[in-house]
Amino acid sequence: MSEEFANQVAFKELSKLEADFEEVEVEILKYSTKLLKPLYERRKEVVSKFDKFWPVAIEQLGEDLDQYFTPLDGELIESLESLELDRDETDPRTFTLTFKFKENQFLETLSLSKTFTYIPKKPMSVEEEEEDSEDITESARISYKSTPTPITWKAGQDLTKTKAGQPPSFFTFFSWVNSDDEGKKDVFENAHEVAILIAEELYPNAVKLFTDALNEEEEDDEEEIDLEDEDDDDDEEDEPPKKKSKK
Repeated sequence: MSEEFANQVAFKELSKLEADFEEVEVEILKYSTKLLKPLYERRKEVVSKFDKFWPVAIEQLGEDLDQYFTPLDGELIESLESLELDRDETDPRTFTLTFKFKENQFLETLSLSKTFTYIPKKPMSVEEEEEDSEDITESARISYKSTPTPITWKAGQDLTKTKAGQPPSFFTFFSWVNSDDEGKKDVFENAHEVAILIAEELYPNAVKLFTDALNEEEEDDEEEIDLEDEDDDDDEEDEPPKKKSKK
């Protein structure tokens, strides 16, 4: 058996093993999605009692998501009332994100939903990968597709219309499609990565993010009180002793 043939056989075994791992991971995701669904429903009811639950959780997630918000985007995110994640029952790697907003100065459409459809990749041999590596488009490298979500903006408040040289709005996220046409590039090129971040980091960890933010705020308040007390003590020490009055 030649070394080249042996490598091909080993590669096929490795590809099959990778596919088996992926199949198990999908089954685990199906099971966990079903198991967690009633808990997320309970969470939805509880967190609705907190003002700005989702804006606080998003801010606590940090720069990974915050970097995509312009200042005006941030103002609109402050009115985010709820965020929902729904996974496809057949293939839970396909998912829908729904953002629901309170009345605000920007949006007529208060509920925005976007579905990211998972596209399984066809297994390729070493030779096929080498042949396609140069010709494959960026679109084909991405495992997701989507369709645009229309947004109705209030007059003069369309955040996606930015001036030349300004960063794009986060809300161009809803127009992402991953087009096969290289001449029609998405404004928000890595929207699928941000969607996965929201689905896998923000959504499942929202309560922890929110409570962490509250705890940090309490610690800051306590430190501020301690500093004020120290300043008061210093002022008392600096005061000269009062003279005794003559009788």
